[in-house]
Amino acid sequence: MSSYSIRHFIIDKNDQIFKISQAKFNRMLTHNSEEKFPSFAGLRLRYAEIAIELKDRKPHSVIRSIFSHLSFDSDGFLDYNRYLKDGGIVSSAGILDFGKMSAGNLIDANKIFSKKLRDNTVWWIPKHKIEKAIYDASLDFIKIKSI
Repeated sequence: MSSYSIRHFIIDKNDQIFKISQAKFNRMLTHNSEEKFPSFAGLRLRYAEIAIELKDRKPHSVIRSIFSHLSFDSDGFLDYNRYLKDGGIVSSAGILDFGKMSAGNLIDANKIFSKKLRDNTVWWIPKHKIEKAIYDASLDFIKIKSI
């Protein structure tokens, strides 16, 4: 029987990968005082959200990955306003083009600019070594530090 799970990771400026549980990530979104990271204060760090398929409750395969950024305020809390702003940018740009609708010669410049903003400020492209390590950690092939 298959089911699915989401795995969360933060990658620091030294390429160290940290795993975050779903419960902790949810608390980060609510500005919970338990989820303060002084070592991340004032930083904008890389973030990975990995969806995996589970078979018999064991990680089986990666089915989706999103590589974006998380910003932390001067106290080390997740900057929720920036998180929402980045989500708005992704929403404006769209995630995938499911088919282009044409209206003659009209170009949707807002969509084009939104995609450039999303691709240059919200998302990041991992180097192969980092991507492999994140996927391996998602599938429990390697152990990494949890925060």
